[in-house]
Amino acid sequence: MDSSSLSSIESLVNEIKKELVISNQDFNNTFVIQTSAYDTAWLAMIPYNNQEANGPMFESCLNWIRNNQNEQGFWGEPNGENLPTIYALPTTLACMIALKKWNVGESHVRKGLKFIHANTDALLKENSQRFPLWFTIVFPSMLQLAKAQGLDTILVNGSNGLLSDVFMKKKAILESEKFSGLRAGQDQPILTYLESLSHSDNCTVNEAIEVLKHLCEEDGSLFQSPSAIAQAFMATGSTKCLEYLMSIVQKCPNGVPSRFPVDEMLEMLCMVDNIQRMGVALHFEKEIQQILDQVYKNYQTNLQTNEYVSPETSDLPERLFKDSLAFRLLRLQGYKINQGSFCWFLNQPHTMAYMEKNQEQFAYVMYNVYRATDLMFNGESEMEEARSFSRNFLVNNDNISVPPALQKLIEHELNVPWFARLEHLDHRLWIELNQSLRNTIGKSPYYWLSYQQNDKLMQLAVQNYEYRQSIYRKELEDLKRWDAKTLDGPSKIIFEALDDLVCDVAKMYHLQHKIDITPQLRHMWKETFHSWMMESLWSRTSNLPSMDEYLKVGMISIGAHILVLHATSLGCPTVPSENLGPINGHYENITKLLMATTRLLNDIQSYQKEREVGKMNYTLLHLNENPEGHIEDSIDFIKKILGDKKKEFLENVLMDGSNDMPRTMKLLHLSCLNVFHMFYNSCNLFDTQTTILEDIMKAIYIPLQQEQQTPMPPPSKPLPPMLPPQENKIEIAKFNACLNGKNFKQQVGNIGIGISFVGRQAPKNYNSFGWSTKGFASQKLRSCFL
Repeated sequence: MDSSSLSSIESLVNEIKKELVISNQDFNNTFVIQTSAYDTAWLAMIPYNNQEANGPMFESCLNWIRNNQNEQGFWGEPNGENLPTIYALPTTLACMIALKKWNVGESHVRKGLKFIHANTDALLKENSQRFPLWFTIVFPSMLQLAKAQGLDTILVNGSNGLLSDVFMKKKAILESEKFSGLRAGQDQPILTYLESLSHSDNCTVNEAIEVLKHLCEEDGSLFQSPSAIAQAFMATGSTKCLEYLMSIVQKCPNGVPSRFPVDEMLEMLCMVDNIQRMGVALHFEKEIQQILDQVYKNYQTNLQTNEYVSPETSDLPERLFKDSLAFRLLRLQGYKINQGSFCWFLNQPHTMAYMEKNQEQFAYVMYNVYRATDLMFNGESEMEEARSFSRNFLVNNDNISVPPALQKLIEHELNVPWFARLEHLDHRLWIELNQSLRNTIGKSPYYWLSYQQNDKLMQLAVQNYEYRQSIYRKELEDLKRWDAKTLDGPSKIIFEALDDLVCDVAKMYHLQHKIDITPQLRHMWKETFHSWMMESLWSRTSNLPSMDEYLKVGMISIGAHILVLHATSLGCPTVPSENLGPINGHYENITKLLMATTRLLNDIQSYQKEREVGKMNYTLLHLNENPEGHIEDSIDFIKKILGDKKKEFLENVLMDGSNDMPRTMKLLHLSCLNVFHMFYNSCNLFDTQTTILEDIMKAIYIPLQQEQQTPMPPPSKPLPPMLPPQENKIEIAKFNACLNGKNFKQQVGNIGIGISFVGRQAPKNYNSFGWSTKGFASQKLRSCFL
């Protein structure tokens, strides 16, 4: 492991922490908030004192437009391949309108028109099946405004039919919203697009102005939409709107965001979520703890003051997103937070009706609601209902426009259970999709993603991931000492390997604690061998054990406790010796739950193979005791037991008071279950070579597949390459060769599939991930826990 890599990572962490301090003290949109070219253009259109002859009121916004046109001629964020999205069409028109209004930037306008003429047809065709709601409402209005400004927006042949579709869809939306009755309330989401309504064929200018006046009298913020506030001020001259606009520009002088003001707590929650999902939370433990402490205090206060009431419907998406995200982050950190903190929407019929009517606004929200229900404990029936509702919502989203990167995340979430995923690989997925996600925001329901953007944080995530890969590659090289070609006899190999392992683990623990744990380690192995012998005896005789008898033996023979307790003795130096073996003949409840769960996971997947070779299996025993049933009934029975045990296990992991284990040891139990669950997950079976192999390669060898993104400053010291290109190919070829055919299962068992756990400050002789850097056994075992 190159010390320069770690030095570069630490330097980058320090830089980011300095910016975090600034952003906590004051709003700093350069760190997390993405500028909206569309909203900035609307502020650039406003005349000083609302008089055209006075020139622009916010010249800084006009200058931002002139300085931020893409080389291809459009404004707004490109996709991951640096190509325009459909959001670029109305955004580019808005920017050209602002420039044309003040007779500046003639070359920018020409370049923008060239882009519009060249790309409209292709972008419309690409999105013709599902035009985003914002685009459908805004684009026709921008075309009309551009025409009013004298801009030549004649499009190429072939676009007219698609344009007609957009105009007709907008008309249908406005008619369904019954625009003429909007003054009765603010439940209609169409109000958030007020800047476009006064230019609609479906609504007179005077009617729109009346609506604007009514709303401005109540609140000049107009749904925190800078573009809507800008139009409201130009139409009504409202002093409340003007004050609001001035506050926006004062805080964001160089381009405004799509929403203002920023919910600072939501901003911090998004930042914590992003840091964790990028795999760099270890470097920001103190900062994360401070943020979540404050969030928890706020939620406790809201609970005491009965603040969990229905928000305005226009605020529903943000409120539910914030509450579900806070629940997940707080529960993961061990805070006691009630399911009602985000399941409140289930008991509000008008909320459910609003969500059904405005599904596009809730796609990313329901994705986060579903993620929150991953952390369900036993007895939480509202969580069960929320999970079912959110899953159905996400599965049946064919009629709404969802960005491809978000759709990939949703599919991953739905298809691969959280218990069956390894954090290391989830970090990779988030890093690789992050760039695409940030560029699909536009003026869309996914604007919360703008809170998560920071180039330095991305740079840190990439370096950290590649640094970890280098560790795993080195450890894999160390494992090649267990080749065994020079040894004679399988019994000799097993005994010597086991003896070395036990002695080395005991030695490493003794170096740290001056305590000999050899008896505990030997006891664990002795009872494991005994369980294997008992299972072998059952297979050779006709005497079938009862289900309870089998499980008592089978939960030992699966060996999960061996893995987690041995690894704990090496990776968690604060663990007392009594936690490393059975106390008075019994293991801790969390360890027993791990043992039983991993055995049941195996037995609902391997029953057919084990029936063929005459081995015992919990599924087959249940079927034998219930001869009137079918194998599917036995599997469902065991899945119900599994579900309850996993919920109980998760509560033991996350909540204080359920056991005396240190948090790092409990999280290692969770990571061990992740590994087993990954092997036995129905879409990634232990015996399925290709999928497992692909994950191994991604975890250890394959470089990150990042999208094109804006250049970032180089690290303070150059990073070494992962492997020379030719050497990389050779290593991958060797790796493929050793994972072939019949011995794939055994090889994977030797190599181990990586998992990660939350670490802490590493003591002397421990690396940054909490693993001992001395001794042979530590090198072998920690490779099983990436």
